[in-house]
Amino acid sequence: MYKAIIHAGGKGTRLRPHTLNLPKALLEVNSYRIVDLSIKPLIDVGIKEFYFTSSYLTELLQDYLTKTYPNLSFTMIIEDEARGRAGAISHALSNNILNEHSKYIILNADDIIDIDIEKLIFQHETSEKYATIVLCNSFMNPYGVVNYNKVGVENFTEKPTMTLPFGQGIHAGMGIFKDLSTFKNAEIPSHPEHKIYPKLVETNQLGTYIVKEWQSVNTPDDYTKIKEKYESQIENIPTLKNIQFLNFL
Repeated sequence: MYKAIIHAGGKGTRLRPHTLNLPKALLEVNSYRIVDLSIKPLIDVGIKEFYFTSSYLTELLQDYLTKTYPNLSFTMIIEDEARGRAGAISHALSNNILNEHSKYIILNADDIIDIDIEKLIFQHETSEKYATIVLCNSFMNPYGVVNYNKVGVENFTEKPTMTLPFGQGIHAGMGIFKDLSTFKNAEIPSHPEHKIYPKLVETNQLGTYIVKEWQSVNTPDDYTKIKEKYESQIENIPTLKNIQFLNFL
């Protein structure tokens, strides 16, 4: 069975004042929390062992997770300095918090992805790649787009959803790995994009899995969009609907 590593280390400074007293992962989305939406696809496939890297209000996040999901295991990897996503895993390995030989799905707590994890696992394992990263082939342009011709302006489209051409994708922050051996000697601080992924590309050991919907929550505008998106959808999510959420504040 796969285990999960979830990066929740940021202080969410761009989301203040929402994050003055809460870690970003615990911001509410229509009575639920961002972290509930990000880990739901993992819970759906039976993943029970979660490792969270955290450096800000860790006790609140741990308290919420353990009380809301009493049948799951949560280990908090405290980031007392900025180590980066790869560096944090390397540090945890050197302190025997993570098992180098286990299989892991790694993601960010503030990335909400519409994904079928069973299909991701199947594609990854049948590809025989060392790692597979999740890419999104569409995104919401943060700017208004003007369509024009030789005569002049045809129309305006405010913040349209744009589809990338075949062969391009935006990294949605999730990856699946056969083990953590490539993280063992990662520099501190560093991210996988610095050296780990390029080395895997050189040996043709990095695969891709494409999704159509992904939202990262980094700004107040992102936060508003995700709340609007899930205002009606969340009632149709059985996994979340059946959870007894706790008022822990």
